[in-house]
Amino acid sequence: MKSYIFLDIDGVLNGHKNYQEHDEAEAEANGYSIPDDHVRHLQVNQEVDLLARIAGAEVVVSSTWRLLYRNHWQDLIDLLRRRGLTATIAGATPNLSISTHMAERGDEITAWLMKHAGEKARIVVLDDDSDMTAVKWWHVRTETSVGLGLNHALEAAKILLDGPVWERARVVPPRESFGYNMGQG
Repeated sequence: MKSYIFLDIDGVLNGHKNYQEHDEAEAEANGYSIPDDHVRHLQVNQEVDLLARIAGAEVVVSSTWRLLYRNHWQDLIDLLRRRGLTATIAGATPNLSISTHMAERGDEITAWLMKHAGEKARIVVLDDDSDMTAVKWWHVRTETSVGLGLNHALEAAKILLDGPVWERARVVPPRESFGYNMGQG
């Protein structure tokens, strides 16, 4: 059975105390580039890599950074590598939002699992947001201003190693009308 760490960046790897907040308009005006102050302060916590090694887990990027780097995915992977992430990166969650509806990140994680994870998987979600209804049993909510701390990492390890197993058969699939194929292919 595979194991996955769903990883947010801002509020997990980047505590907000480390940079000044930017807005989407600025990012869009810059061609969806990440402002320099975000990149300058990005550091991959040792706990993420340790957690991945202990559990044999792969990382799936669920952060909005996956959207900002959507045309330059390898650049984001290279940035995470330069900042210390050595774990295998299995991919990124889909964007299920449409102009009239903002999808929950938990639904996007479920969509990724439905397509890639097989029948069962061990998962943990590291995120400072609360829109995780579909994956609430596996969510470790970090503190936005601080990011991932040791207490969060210990909670994540317990979930990954001893927590409930995600099972496809028990999932109520997210709304497929957002155009993301939930099948195996």
